[in-house]
Amino acid sequence: MDVAGTMVQRYRDAYLVGRTIVAFGRACKTAGWVTAVIIVGLLFLSLANNSNNYNSSPFGQAPNPFTTVSAIFVIFFAGAVWVVLHIAGILISASGEILFASLDTAVNSSPFLTDDLKASAMLPRFRSNYGLRLDQINANLGRRARVRLTDQRELVGILRLNPDTGQLRMESDGSHYDFWGWAIESIEGLPENG
Repeated sequence: MDVAGTMVQRYRDAYLVGRTIVAFGRACKTAGWVTAVIIVGLLFLSLANNSNNYNSSPFGQAPNPFTTVSAIFVIFFAGAVWVVLHIAGILISASGEILFASLDTAVNSSPFLTDDLKASAMLPRFRSNYGLRLDQINANLGRRARVRLTDQRELVGILRLNPDTGQLRMESDGSHYDFWGWAIESIEGLPENG
């Protein structure tokens, strides 16, 4: 039984759960302001349709006081909806970030994983930084590779992931170069002896 491989997959799945929780929190915050804007927009539509709704008075026409009171109530209600959904989104996102922190600690302190396996397990944590598909990067982690960056530089060496920053690192001849995954135009695995 491959303990390390099983653990890496378990950590990757857990990072996916964390990303989903954070995304749900962001969606909740977005839903808060969208709902508030829709409520206020419906209020203005209602007021525009009722603009001819005046009470008759011997001194002229006066606006309906219930329209003003209801408009103020609707605005406060829209604000309350926004605040509640925004706070809920913050709390939901925070629970995803707490899961990330726990996973980072578990991955980094695991005695069963090498540094390359730790980096491989943590790759989904930094997925939003990468332009290439994860499997292309993951297949070449810890191996000799040729990477062409978007600024046309070409790097050849051992490809690694820096778990502290989420940047990729190319190690060659005792030196290293860190770069973000979104800067990769192409990646090609090379034979170990060439």
